[in-house]
Amino acid sequence: MMGRSNMNENSNQILILTFPRKFLDPLQIFRAMSYRFWVFLGLAIWVFFTGPLPRLYAIDIDDTWLGGKTPPYYLDQANETYVLRQDVNTPGTAFAIIANNVTFDLGGHTITYDNQPPIQVPNGNFEDGAGTTASDWDFSSAPNAVRNAGTFVKPVSVHEGSYALKFVMPAGNQTIRTTRAVRLESNTTYTLSGMFYNCDYQDNPGVNDVILFVRLAGTAYEATQTGVTWRGFQYRRIKFKTGSVPEEHIIEVGVRNANAPKGSVYVDNIRIQKTHVHGITAGVNSWESANYPDLTQYARITGTKLKNGSITQGSGKADFAHGVVIGAQNDNVEIMSLTIHVSGANSINIYTSEGCDGLKIHDNTLYSDVTVIGNRDALEGMLIAVGHATVDTDVYRNTLVGGPQGGIRVNPKKPGTVRVYENTISLRSRYSNGFAIYGRDMEIYSNQIICDEGDYSCRGIGGGSGAKIYNNVVRARELPRNQEYNGCCLSGAYGIQLEAAANLEVFNNQISGVADLCPASAFRTNPADESGGGGNMDIHDNVFTAVKKGANPAYAMKLDTIMNPRLTLRFDHNTLITNSRWIEAGNILNLELHSKHSLWSCEILQLSTFQVSRFYTFL
Repeated sequence: MMGRSNMNENSNQILILTFPRKFLDPLQIFRAMSYRFWVFLGLAIWVFFTGPLPRLYAIDIDDTWLGGKTPPYYLDQANETYVLRQDVNTPGTAFAIIANNVTFDLGGHTITYDNQPPIQVPNGNFEDGAGTTASDWDFSSAPNAVRNAGTFVKPVSVHEGSYALKFVMPAGNQTIRTTRAVRLESNTTYTLSGMFYNCDYQDNPGVNDVILFVRLAGTAYEATQTGVTWRGFQYRRIKFKTGSVPEEHIIEVGVRNANAPKGSVYVDNIRIQKTHVHGITAGVNSWESANYPDLTQYARITGTKLKNGSITQGSGKADFAHGVVIGAQNDNVEIMSLTIHVSGANSINIYTSEGCDGLKIHDNTLYSDVTVIGNRDALEGMLIAVGHATVDTDVYRNTLVGGPQGGIRVNPKKPGTVRVYENTISLRSRYSNGFAIYGRDMEIYSNQIICDEGDYSCRGIGGGSGAKIYNNVVRARELPRNQEYNGCCLSGAYGIQLEAAANLEVFNNQISGVADLCPASAFRTNPADESGGGGNMDIHDNVFTAVKKGANPAYAMKLDTIMNPRLTLRFDHNTLITNSRWIEAGNILNLELHSKHSLWSCEILQLSTFQVSRFYTFL
């Protein structure tokens, strides 16, 4: 107990307070402190080292939150969970995430972006008219221009519908123009686009000087195609931005330097649309701003999580209008349980820019009604496109339906750090290189690729160097809708193709090539073709099935350009099944076929320049 010493009121003695020893014990002082003090101290340390504390509740996106804001809506609170409480419709980009560690839960609701009436170019597809004259166009300055009935392939003469604009050469310089103006919004970025086709190149001097164009009359905005288009109708576009007031424009379409002595050139699908509007963007950097005209705020971020809802491109049909965009170097992103539907030219369901590590893309359902891309070599027709140089990335349990070219493309930074597995893919490919999965330096396993029924068509797996491909089920088929080859893609469908590939393993797969309206091969390799040498390819314990359903051949194996003894293909313990041909081979100088390979109802081998170093009996 505390005590008082004896003292006289008139004395000069000092008051002395005394405490029991136990109150001076540090352990007792520690125990006596309130737990609230320790909680407060811990929180203070957290804030000092990591920043503000997360909320104990989510941020609701409802009428109150949306009130007073205009899209795109920015999610700018770090370490927060936003929950969508209602459907959202926007004319352009819907949401942009610009803070670290944001979780965006769509709450089962739908975001519809690019949702505005499409801009009506009068009779931009030339379907309406009488005879050779198209409605809503003035042909008076183009005596060689006609509205022409045609076909998508065999021969290629339209891109969509049944009619296109044709200029019969020699035509010199000729132009048609709309009879009604198109009205555009103020302060808006658009693209003016057209589909152009020039294929009459054989013994036709001057054909490569022909310029096809579409332009806004009286402006510098013009999309052009110069020379021959080797790959059918080509998509050409010009981007422009309107001024501070609404604008009206007449559209002109024509040819320049069309002095070739024979042949015809074609134009179809004249459109004006918005461009680069998106459902959700996350972490777009300021140096990427040219491709994101709707955004005014940018940030390099990490830790984005998107889940649980739908994202749909609306009726605006903007081009390059991806459902989800992840900006460059945005790491540790998870995209899960979303249904994403895109339809505009060059639009991709899930697109990530370069250098994004730790991506987890899973359990999504992706639909693509896209039919037009600008560059098939750049693989612009994907449903999932992961940009250059990623590590620790997984793409799994997604369902992919539709699309104009391929399914999943991932570019690893280091071998063995990317996995693509348990996806189900059915595509409607119409451009070359339409593989359901592209892969090098990564594992591809337990996927199902089903393109042999309905209007689905695709190639299966495009395997590159360093890949490990196993336990997949592939049923590949091509339909004759490839304008580059005027019908079937060159050589038809491949269940799996290994081109210029080295140091890979393919095993325990069930791979079928179905030849219906186009040829098909279950297994194809050309290790020394095009981009260099390949080798050390170990193909074992697979079942390769080639099914002939029509007049076209089906091959269980298709081998090309194995020329160097160092380029070794080990083909071991595989089963070949076919009702057509079991092997087509050309330019083969070094090949090892090991063990027993079974055949069923096979026709003859088709060989050219075929020399095998070791050839074992097939039973």
